[in-house]
Amino acid sequence: MSLRRATGGLRGVRTGLLLALGSTLVALLGAEAALRASDYGQMRGIEPNSDDPILVYTQEPGDRQTPAGHREHFNGYGFREREISPFKTRTRVVAVGDSFTYGLEVGPEDAWPAHLERRLNAGHEADRQPPHEVFNFGMLGYNTCQEDRVVERFVLDLDPDLLLLGWYANDPERVTWNPPICGHCLTDCSLADRAAEALTHRTRLGLAAAKGVRGLRDGAVGGAEGPSGPWGYLYRPQGIYWRGMAASLTRIVERARAASVPMAVVVFPEAFARSPNWRTDAIGALCDDLGVPWIDLRPALPGDELQWRVPKDRSHLNAAGAAASAAAIEGFLAREGLLPGADGGAL
Repeated sequence: MSLRRATGGLRGVRTGLLLALGSTLVALLGAEAALRASDYGQMRGIEPNSDDPILVYTQEPGDRQTPAGHREHFNGYGFREREISPFKTRTRVVAVGDSFTYGLEVGPEDAWPAHLERRLNAGHEADRQPPHEVFNFGMLGYNTCQEDRVVERFVLDLDPDLLLLGWYANDPERVTWNPPICGHCLTDCSLADRAAEALTHRTRLGLAAAKGVRGLRDGAVGGAEGPSGPWGYLYRPQGIYWRGMAASLTRIVERARAASVPMAVVVFPEAFARSPNWRTDAIGALCDDLGVPWIDLRPALPGDELQWRVPKDRSHLNAAGAAASAAAIEGFLAREGLLPGADGGAL
């Protein structure tokens, strides 16, 4: 074979590789542009509008009608709750969480904090001022890092007698409307952690890839070890998602203890998920390590899952599911000696 012929062959290979690389790059850029144009990874009604880099977004105070036909009032703090007097005259329970606490697709009167308030005030319906208030500080899409900020900025100033933190399986994760884990939720990120987060959350393709491999998170590896596989480090307790959540939950516990506020964690079960699963085991172990009482609501929602869930997404709780959850929470608080008394102490 002549030198000229060999050189020409190498050039052809290089040209082919460059064309393939260029075509791949164009396809990736096109897919990224299409995902951004479709608002992939964004939740409707959630727009970055807060000057707080951890909260990212809040709700404007005022009254509004939801697409589902529910009348809502957002108080001065930006939560779907009545206005709160600066003068405390009754015991106060504050529920912090995400859409499961907020009560997605149900009216504010049918979210579990409202059901819990009615249960605590049973027998005092005719009183002008029933002895207990349960405030709903749940926000759509918030993760534990943002909930820590809610506790820091708003909740402790209310002088609560009890803090209830709602927890759901996606709380350790981050999507585009949550603050970056590295630097906000977690301060000890490695360079590899930062690179992984940048790939999965600065690009919509990376986010799609991370969401597409969630099956690994629920794979064959069980127990507190979590999943294996190339993306397992994101989801298992050793990964940045879980470590960020654990650091945030630890801060919430420390803040509550410093303010002498009792607290407990309420774990909402995933729809149609295996039970028990590694996430329930892991959050339970974390709460035990922190010395925080916790309840798994799975036993409170037996039988056909659909009877407890809103039909739209078959995941969030309907009015019956919220009522059953509130009954289980009340019983749990009684067993743990956490029910607030009318005088502000535990019953």
